[in-house]
Amino acid sequence: MNFLYSRARKGRRPSIFHSCGQQPALSHWTLGYGNTGSCTSSITFMDGEKGILRYRGIPVEELAEKATFKETAYLLINGRLPNRDELTRFSVLLNDNSLVHEDLRTFYERFPRSSHPMGILSSMVNALRSFYPELQNLEEEINMTVTRLLSKIRTLAAMSYKISRGHKVVYPRPDLAYCANFLNMMFDSPVKPLRD
Repeated sequence: MNFLYSRARKGRRPSIFHSCGQQPALSHWTLGYGNTGSCTSSITFMDGEKGILRYRGIPVEELAEKATFKETAYLLINGRLPNRDELTRFSVLLNDNSLVHEDLRTFYERFPRSSHPMGILSSMVNALRSFYPELQNLEEEINMTVTRLLSKIRTLAAMSYKISRGHKVVYPRPDLAYCANFLNMMFDSPVKPLRD
C-alpha cells in the first residue's frame, strides 16, 4: 500500500492518500475520530459544518423519525430499506444468530477484571473469525456474515459488560426484539430483573 501525505490546513491534521487495489482513496485523520479516518463512502455522507448526516442518501433525522433500528441496519447493509417480507426474514436471522459459541466464554474469563469493555469487545469480534470461518467472496455470504455479526455484537457487548463487572451473563431471549434483547442482556439481574 502506498501512502502520500498532504499538507495540513490550519487547525487540521493532514490527509492521507492511499491506494487499495486499483482505486486511490483519501482519508482525513482528526483527534475527534480517535484512530479512525474519514473517507468518501457510498454508505454515509457527513458534512459537520452544515449539520448534514445521511445514510444511503436518506437524512438521519428522517430515519430516526420513521425507521426502526432493524430497518436502518438493513438499509446500511443492502443499500435500500426493506419491504415487509425482507424485514421479517432479517429479524428472524438476527434472532437465530444471536447466540455465540460457548467456548468464547474462555476468552472472556482470561481478560483482567479491570479491562475496559470496549477493549474486550474488539478482541472478541476478532475471535469470531475462528468460530465462524465460512466467509467467502460471494455478496450473499458477505451480507449473511454482516447480519450474523450485527446479531452477535449485541451478545458480545453485553457479555463484555457483564463479565467486566463480575456479573452473571444473561443470554438472548427469542421473545424479545433486537434492542429490547440487548437491554435485557445488559441490565437484567437475578436480584433485579429488567421489566419487559
